[in-house]
Amino acid sequence: MDPEAPEAHGALALVKHHFEWDWSGAEAEYQRAIELQPNFATSHHRYAWFLSDVGRHDQALQEIHRAQELDPTSIVVQSNLGRVLYRARRYDEAIAELRKAVDLDPQRMFSHIFLGMAYDQKGSCAEALSEFRIAQTFAEGRDGSSAIHAEAVCGRTADARKALKVLSGPSIDPIKDWFYVAGDFAALGEKDRAFEWLDKALQNRDFFLTEIKEHPIMDPLRSDPRFDALINKMGFPN
Repeated sequence: MDPEAPEAHGALALVKHHFEWDWSGAEAEYQRAIELQPNFATSHHRYAWFLSDVGRHDQALQEIHRAQELDPTSIVVQSNLGRVLYRARRYDEAIAELRKAVDLDPQRMFSHIFLGMAYDQKGSCAEALSEFRIAQTFAEGRDGSSAIHAEAVCGRTADARKALKVLSGPSIDPIKDWFYVAGDFAALGEKDRAFEWLDKALQNRDFFLTEIKEHPIMDPLRSDPRFDALINKMGFPN
């Protein structure tokens, strides 16, 4: 209907990226959206996420910084700057940027979750669990998968297993955090259960499964041949 509509190219890029795993097609659509509307911060932000997923971290940071230049007051861009730094394993910088995000909007749950994740990877258990407790207040008191991961790596395995049993159990909601639940099982040393949940993520085209190649919570699984098999099934570029 309108080949010059940047919004259409941006939406198509998301589908190719997160659901079709068409990496070259997704990148072409992200780049076309930016070409048609170079001053739209969201396109740069989403392209940064793509670049982060495929491990091109320096380029991802360039794109998220460009989004920040275009929309310096965006809490979404600010928190995702921290997330891009997190997946580049630049944890101290991620923590600094995510603290800024929390200061900008203390009520945004995801800023607390991302900050907790960065503390988790730093081994700062008290700080990580504190951020997840804050996030819990926005989630009707329920432990999320990231909080369970922190409990597991911080030695609170009984609490982690109890919460994970609830999170991975039957639910009226057909949508699960398949990818992140797999990370929780990996943190508890239960590799078979982790791969069981990664297979579910694959079958259900989990939106967050595109993070598998670069996300630190997958580190306990990388030496297992089943991990490379999953990466190959998703067709990640080398």
